[in-house]
Amino acid sequence: MVAEAGQWWHALLANDEATVCEAVNTAFSDNPAAGCAVGVEDSVLSVVMRQQDLDTMPTQTAGLPPGGRPTLKNLTKRDRTLWWLTAMGSDIVATLKEGFATAPPGSMAAAAG
Repeated sequence: MVAEAGQWWHALLANDEATVCEAVNTAFSDNPAAGCAVGVEDSVLSVVMRQQDLDTMPTQTAGLPPGGRPTLKNLTKRDRTLWWLTAMGSDIVATLKEGFATAPPGSMAAAAG
């Protein structure tokens, strides 16, 4: 068991593609954003992500008019797009941070795809 763990660790540090992708994808598996490590070339890990469509974002948000009674207000296309871009940026940052924490040093040098 210890020898097997040592072999796995050395494969991870050597940027073995199957080992690195498996380790990173295991870390990604509990994330709400669909990130997936798809390959390692030299010291670069390629990661792809699937982002929900803009049309799936809510069209309304809570609002508080001057009268003080809570209401729902329609979001403009611009506000929905900004919300979508913020969600996408947050997902990318969280996925890359987890990738950096999981992959060996050097394999996440330019990891975004």
